[in-house]
Amino acid sequence: MKEVYFQMVLGLRTKIEQHSIDLVENKKDIQVIVDKFNKRFHKIKKLYLLKMEKEKLVLALELLEGNKGQQVDLRTIRYFTTLMKRKLQLDKNVQTRGGHFKCINIEAIDNATYEELIRNKVVRKKVEEKYSLVEGDRDDAEGEEDVKVPAFIKKGRNIAEEIETKKEWEKQLANTPALEKLVGLGEVKKQLISIETCTNNLLQKKSDLKEEHLPMYLLNTLITSDRGTGKFTIAKTIFKILCDKGIFKQDEFITIEKEVLQQWRGLEALLKKQDKGVIYIKGLEKLVEHFNIRNSDNMPLQSLLNCLLTYREKFIFIMSGDKENIEKLLSRSHLHRHIKFYIDIPDYNNKELFSIAKQIAKQEGYLIKDRAELTFLEKLLKEKKNLEYENIHTVRKIVEEAIVNKNCNGGTETSHQQYELLGDDFIGEHPILEILSQKKEEEKNLEQEKDPLLELQEMIGLNEVKQKIQDIISYLQVQKKRKDLGMKVENICLHMEFTGNPGTGKTTVARIIGRILRQIGILEEGNFVEVGREDLVAEYIGQTAIKTAQKIKQAHGGVLFVDEAYSLDSASRKDFGSEALATLVKRMEDDREKLAVILAGYPEEMESLINKNPGLRDRIQFSIHFPDYKPNDMVRIFEKFCLDQQYTLNEEAELEVKNLFGRIYENRGKNFSNGRLVRKCFERVKMLQARRLQEKETVEEKDLTMITYDDIQQLHNDTNLKGLMVKRRAKVIGFSC
Repeated sequence: MKEVYFQMVLGLRTKIEQHSIDLVENKKDIQVIVDKFNKRFHKIKKLYLLKMEKEKLVLALELLEGNKGQQVDLRTIRYFTTLMKRKLQLDKNVQTRGGHFKCINIEAIDNATYEELIRNKVVRKKVEEKYSLVEGDRDDAEGEEDVKVPAFIKKGRNIAEEIETKKEWEKQLANTPALEKLVGLGEVKKQLISIETCTNNLLQKKSDLKEEHLPMYLLNTLITSDRGTGKFTIAKTIFKILCDKGIFKQDEFITIEKEVLQQWRGLEALLKKQDKGVIYIKGLEKLVEHFNIRNSDNMPLQSLLNCLLTYREKFIFIMSGDKENIEKLLSRSHLHRHIKFYIDIPDYNNKELFSIAKQIAKQEGYLIKDRAELTFLEKLLKEKKNLEYENIHTVRKIVEEAIVNKNCNGGTETSHQQYELLGDDFIGEHPILEILSQKKEEEKNLEQEKDPLLELQEMIGLNEVKQKIQDIISYLQVQKKRKDLGMKVENICLHMEFTGNPGTGKTTVARIIGRILRQIGILEEGNFVEVGREDLVAEYIGQTAIKTAQKIKQAHGGVLFVDEAYSLDSASRKDFGSEALATLVKRMEDDREKLAVILAGYPEEMESLINKNPGLRDRIQFSIHFPDYKPNDMVRIFEKFCLDQQYTLNEEAELEVKNLFGRIYENRGKNFSNGRLVRKCFERVKMLQARRLQEKETVEEKDLTMITYDDIQQLHNDTNLKGLMVKRRAKVIGFSC
């Protein structure tokens, strides 16, 4: 469960001056109270004392997600102040209305702020005070054993060493000009400093031993990340570090496009023309598309491996690409042997993206003040829901749109605001995107007109299905309430299995379930993405996983409905369905809180699929069987079709409809198509009615809406329905006399 953080300010009520108390004088007792509180709530909360004044305490509180707002105020503060009152005997010294403490302020803070408050203002201060004492005074240091180490400091390391290491790293970071403009990316910067340190040592060794060449291959680097996180920028930063050391010149950075990489010997031909330099290969994951079981079948990969070996003394290779597919490439080839540094760039958080936005605006001659941050983040949040979200590239697009909006407003701002991007400048979208967004919103509003729970109950038949779904909803609501109250809950998994013959309403119910889960606050969007085998499986090796991942991401916040899911399972190595299924199973676990995956199909085939895939069985939380429609349900569906399209049945026709569907149900087979068959009958009856009316000399208005016995009777002669009208006889073996 995720942690959330708060900062609280508590003030002591001292209305009677002669009985006032100084909190600073009771520092040691208050620390004991904090320790007692943490021991009491060690599985739920963590409290840190940040600052202490005569009549005021500043605290930082770590909670599990769900303990928010007034719950923090009422439960946490009440227990803490009760401990304070008992320990400091405030009930004897102070008599006030409303308790001995008042909450002056309580606010939520992000992870970075919390870490800054705890680590820098509490731990570092105490450790430095502790170790700044002379040797003889250490035994008398007050509160020496009370220093508490937050969980994010690595276990097993001396606190003083931890802080000194961080100081040294920050000092080295300040002395590396190439890293000055990089926003955030703490772990990435550490890797870059490691590369710089390694380079310095290699240069020193070369100088000491008077070696002729620098072992370039020891600096080969792999960079992975999602789109738009700055892989090229990191590669250029490494190159700048190397240039600052005098190893390369500014024109010795060579970018290799995917087209060159995919050509047989294309890379080798290009390297023969160069003396030395940094070879930056982007789109490395494209080699996965050509991958086969044997490495020798992947000519582009073999060419790359040959170049890494042949030119190891002349070039430093920096390779980059999509993490998921590159991991497959590394596991199936010897590429990992040539990589010495691995940099994985995480997605930027919102604070870092805002800093990047300010940098981009500054390059264009504009300023973004902090007061525009909220509007910028609202726009960014919309973009993150888009499949095309690309981190820095998306931020650049937002800033450029804001600049256009600024210049289209007519210059109503004051002179000092003329080149400042305000909150209003980030409102609005590109005209085309705005139209698409408006259309999507209209469709969403249209879908929301009807209560999904009511819509489910109004569906004809499916009583067992409705009850099962109601049970699931009740269970999820209870789990959500427990989670909101900070109680122990199992991880909510929404994945389901729908089994049943065609036309039993599986797709319709799945669509409604997405809207229900959004309504009760389990899913964010409730959107519905329906896919089949052709939507997940690609034609070439390496593309199926990408194609499947895109559909999964498209369904985030809603339902991914996989129809005929068993079609993905194949024993053939040449079939890519198994790759799609493996990707789906993995993402069902990784993204279980982001979407609900519903696998649907025939009962026997789905049972076979689940039994052959233990991982799939573990990830499916709920199984719902959709039985065939009974004759009465089929009649009601037929009558609803008539009502919706302004047709009526006369009395004889009603009886014949019941007789028709009774015989069809009795003779149904494995592939009985239920509601689809009813619709097919209705469409056929409309044509038969039209044929009958065409033969009449005069047609009145009531004739256009009336379906008669003869129209229904004609269905018995329909070629596709004839087989369903004949009762199947059991085979008899014997002799007649």
